[in-house]
Amino acid sequence: MIGSIHEYAATTFAETASNILQVKENARTPEVQHYAAAFCERQIGLAARHIEHASVHGAENVLMEIERSLRVELPKPTLSERIFGWTDDF
Repeated sequence: MIGSIHEYAATTFAETASNILQVKENARTPEVQHYAAAFCERQIGLAARHIEHASVHGAENVLMEIERSLRVELPKPTLSERIFGWTDDF
């Protein structure tokens, strides 16, 4: 489960970076190419950080859910169970 989250994040980042780089390649004039290169570089870095944070939080949520399911609360003993040590099953 957690491995799948990180694998999907890596695949998503690779696709996103490729799509962003296509924008850079489509720039026509040298001036636009310069700005597109700088913009795309920043966007790829932002995408990497955002995808990484999303995958880390997703994995942490899975771990918290697993941990939560291991902590099962037992029912509190009734008054008679506390006093006499037996249950109220009549």
